[in-house]
Amino acid sequence: MPDWSGSFDEQGTPVLHISISIPPSPSTDLTAIIDTGFTGFLCLPLAAITLFRSQIEGYQPVRFADGSNSVLLEVRATIVINSEQVTGIAVIEPDGKEVLIGMEFLKAARRGLIVLPSKAVVLLPAD
Repeated sequence: MPDWSGSFDEQGTPVLHISISIPPSPSTDLTAIIDTGFTGFLCLPLAAITLFRSQIEGYQPVRFADGSNSVLLEVRATIVINSEQVTGIAVIEPDGKEVLIGMEFLKAARRGLIVLPSKAVVLLPAD
């Protein structure tokens, strides 16, 4: 498995360009923030879910980094990067503005994370 390379957005946040598939919709290319404070797989803002014709599969209680709790809707999603597919549960954030990939994604993808802002390097090496 080759390493994946990310980048930094305008605010200096590490991001990864991904393709998301939520059946029965075709894949959609998006940029996701790599959020190590998010323990889940994928978090989509409600506005982004309109790109997909999917059915909500259930709900999931979540705890945010600030200690607050919520219940979010969930769908099964596949993330594709460099022809590699990783499947997991995406939660829908009603007030969200950004696409987030979290620690469950890194675990399912068997990837590490190296972030070197001074060298403009975001690397996701294979386990």
